[in-house]
Amino acid sequence: MNEVFGVSDKPIKFELDPLAASMSGELTSLAYKCSEKNMEGLVLGFYGDRWNDAGVIYQSYAFKNLPKPAAIELLNKIQSVIDAYSGYLGQTSDNNVYYKYEDITFLI
Repeated sequence: MNEVFGVSDKPIKFELDPLAASMSGELTSLAYKCSEKNMEGLVLGFYGDRWNDAGVIYQSYAFKNLPKPAAIELLNKIQSVIDAYSGYLGQTSDNNVYYKYEDITFLI
């Protein structure tokens, strides 16, 4: 909440709608709206096992806040990649496409 809405000494009302989460629990999507601060968007929450160069496994998490215009742009980009490569992706269940959007790499 502090990273999205900022720190506040008074209570701030907001709406939060959890969207589909992955079966493994490694990605959770939350849509939010805060009328008091005139803000809405999407938070992507990443959680899971990571490992360093020495092979040590540890639990890690990170969040990516996307204000509404950026969230719409991202979702449109995902859909456009799926549409552009639907023939290739549909040939076999082994075909994949990946691309980078800002600091996130997507695998479809």
